[in-house]
Amino acid sequence: LLQNITRGLSAAFFLACGLIPFYFAFGADMGGFIYANPLAGALISNGCLLLLPMSLSMISTSILNSLGKEKYTFVFYVLGSIGMLLLLFLLTPLCHEYAYLIALFFHFCVVAFYVFGLASSHELVATLHFRD
Repeated sequence: LLQNITRGLSAAFFLACGLIPFYFAFGADMGGFIYANPLAGALISNGCLLLLPMSLSMISTSILNSLGKEKYTFVFYVLGSIGMLLLLFLLTPLCHEYAYLIALFFHFCVVAFYVFGLASSHELVATLHFRD
C-alpha cells in the first residue's frame, strides 16, 4: 500500500512538472485559439504553476479519504478555502484577475501542506506499514 501511495504521488508530481513548461510556453496561444481572448491565454500561462500543488493536494486527499481520514481532509479543505477567500478579497484591488490565481495557489499549498503533514505522522505511517 505504501508503495502504491508513493507511486501515485510521484506520478502526479512528474506529470504536473511535465505539463507546466508546456502551458507556460503555449498557454497564450491556446487561450487565443480556444477562447479568442488574450487574457485567457495570459491566465493559462501565468497559472500553470497551479498544476503542481493542485495535483499533489488532490491525489493526497484522495489517498487519505480512502484510508478513512475524511474528517481531516475536510477540515484542511475548509482552512484552505477560508485563506483563499481572504486572499481573494485582499488581493483583488491590487492584482485584479490574477488575485484568483494567487488565492487558488495558496489554497492548494495549504491543503497539500496539511495533508502531507498528516500523512507523514507516525500514526498513519504505522497504519500503512501494518496494512501491507
